[in-house]
Amino acid sequence: MSNRISWTPKRLEGWGRYRSARTHVSNPSSIDGIVAAVRDSSGQIITYGKGRSYGDASLNTAGRTILLDRLNAIVEFDAKSGVIVCEAGVTLEQILNVAIPAGWFLPVTPGTRFPTIGGCLAADVHGKNHHVAGSISQHVRWFEIVLADGSRVRCSLNENTELFHATAGGMGLTGIICLVALQLSTVETSWIVSEKIATDSLRETMQELTANDTTWPYTVAWIDCMASGDAIGRGDVILGRHARADELSQAQLRNKLQTPPMTKLGLPFTPPLSLVNRLTTKIFNTVFGLSGRMTKRRASVLSAWAYFYPLDVAHSWNRLYGPPGFVQYQIVVPLEVGYEAIRHILDRCLVAGHPSSLAVLKRFGEAQGYLSFPKPGWTLALDIAVRPGLFDLLGEFDRFVIEQGGRVYLAKDAVLGAENFRKMYFEYGKWLEVKKAVDPQCRFSSDLSRRLDIEGDVRGNSKLELKKMQSVKKNSWMIVGAAGGIGSAVAMALARKGCDLALVDVGERIGEVERLALRIREETGRKATCHSFGEGSVTSIESLLDRVEEAGEAPFGYLWAAGVMWQQSDLQLDADKAARHHFINYTLPMLFLETVANRIERQGSGHIAAIGSPAGDRARRSNYLYGADKAALHAYLDGLAHRFAGLPVIITTIKPGPTRTPMTEGMEKLPLLAEPGAQGKRIARGLLGGAKEIYTPAVWRPIMTVIKLLPKFVFDRLDI
Repeated sequence: MSNRISWTPKRLEGWGRYRSARTHVSNPSSIDGIVAAVRDSSGQIITYGKGRSYGDASLNTAGRTILLDRLNAIVEFDAKSGVIVCEAGVTLEQILNVAIPAGWFLPVTPGTRFPTIGGCLAADVHGKNHHVAGSISQHVRWFEIVLADGSRVRCSLNENTELFHATAGGMGLTGIICLVALQLSTVETSWIVSEKIATDSLRETMQELTANDTTWPYTVAWIDCMASGDAIGRGDVILGRHARADELSQAQLRNKLQTPPMTKLGLPFTPPLSLVNRLTTKIFNTVFGLSGRMTKRRASVLSAWAYFYPLDVAHSWNRLYGPPGFVQYQIVVPLEVGYEAIRHILDRCLVAGHPSSLAVLKRFGEAQGYLSFPKPGWTLALDIAVRPGLFDLLGEFDRFVIEQGGRVYLAKDAVLGAENFRKMYFEYGKWLEVKKAVDPQCRFSSDLSRRLDIEGDVRGNSKLELKKMQSVKKNSWMIVGAAGGIGSAVAMALARKGCDLALVDVGERIGEVERLALRIREETGRKATCHSFGEGSVTSIESLLDRVEEAGEAPFGYLWAAGVMWQQSDLQLDADKAARHHFINYTLPMLFLETVANRIERQGSGHIAAIGSPAGDRARRSNYLYGADKAALHAYLDGLAHRFAGLPVIITTIKPGPTRTPMTEGMEKLPLLAEPGAQGKRIARGLLGGAKEIYTPAVWRPIMTVIKLLPKFVFDRLDI
């Protein structure tokens, strides 16, 4: 069976586009194929539907991902009872296309019709009617799930009840939902009677929502996030209910049960810069906020698509935010603290320079899943463009929300920390017991679950319990090649600036590393530990990183400082030696840093640096093989920086000029030959300052700028 399973490398991303993952995917076309894929894979698995989860809940970096594109059959539909049985990859749009002509509609729908029903249940999605209808799981008759051992289990409120509650809102971590039986709601038409009420302040907005929740099944408010002062929180309260046939115009009556139209518009490319900024947000909010405000209440009859799914008018609208992407940050806070809490967050967004481009507010009722997001209270959802400083602000919001007794929505989150997660979700303990029972080896895992350290709780080695969360500190560094002249100098300089160090030997110089560690401890009082690893494989790199983490020394920053520079004449005549030279200077650091990068991606922040050389800026005849190796390393670091663009990850390329070390022995006539101690101090200062590129001494920057700009016919005449 395993021979028929194909796993293909692919990069996937969340809808916010600020989180992505390189993974191996399989795309089975049947439930038997899902079972086969689970049994075939020895690694960790998550499922991926239509990619509408904003953060990293459906991403599995360096793991395996089962796509649900082809598990898209509607198995059964009873037009009399309104029960529809679907495979997990069926979208809400597919359900609507079948249900509406028979007089049925979704009992709960989010703000887009493109997610899969399996994804909706895994996130236990809510809609504008949560105050009366609850979440999607409250309308699920039963579902079937593939567990970690490949078995299929049916769950309902009467059968495998605990697994039902753990899977609803469980973010795909209990197993793979494969079939869902959903109870639809009867409707006379697919049109919506809507009233829009203009409000002038947050307090008025909340008052209107509260007053109308008892008489309108659908209520939500659009908030003008650019408004400040007394006008903060102003917007439009948008009410809705399904229209009766006698409320339709003649044209509407002819299409009283129309199905969703095809979406033809879309953004075919990602603009190089975000088109969503303070200026465009202010223009949008001003135009939207002032339109029709001469009338306090405006009544209309809208198509269900215009009312429920206004953003679906264009595919790929998320590309408007450019390469950095955006965050949708959604919270719920108790009713009694709602006004002050919501006002505080709206105000802080403005003051901090991160206004939301789109914000909605509504009231929640009760929920039933152990990890379901809704709870009685006020929920606010903010779309915020990713820019420097945003994640620090969201961390501040997380702490504030905890103080208010609230929580954030896991389906949209990608920054919440493990400790804060546990403070928000009080029924996590119940969920964890189910997880331990059905998946004790954590076969179902994601970037989200690893960020929240759920695996640690399941296996009994939680990072929180081992205090490993506290070990990832910005003043801790791993230096590979610490025995080298520059590596040892940087290590000493970082220690003198208050950094703890994990010093790594990649050759046979562990004795020198141990002496350096002893000197650092004696002279600076900082922690310095010694490690070594074999050069050859990714396995040895993973083993090194695991040992350091298990010792509670997980660093924030990683510096690759190992390298060689052998005689050009020898390399030209010895291909094996040239290959070895390239392996040490490029292949090995690339493998190491790529392994580190995957861990940092899961960790959420970090710093990666490597020693390059001005020689890599433009290769010259006297050492072009060394220059080519360094040029390759520079290109790799540039690509790594692009990979983490917009995220709290720093990539630093260090280009030291000739330095008096064993590498340059016999080359005393080199121009601008620098002392390693001075180089180490300059590099440490740049690293701690967050520099993206460090020339040292600084004079090499203008020198190499000139050399790079020289025409080839001039450069070829130089004897360098």
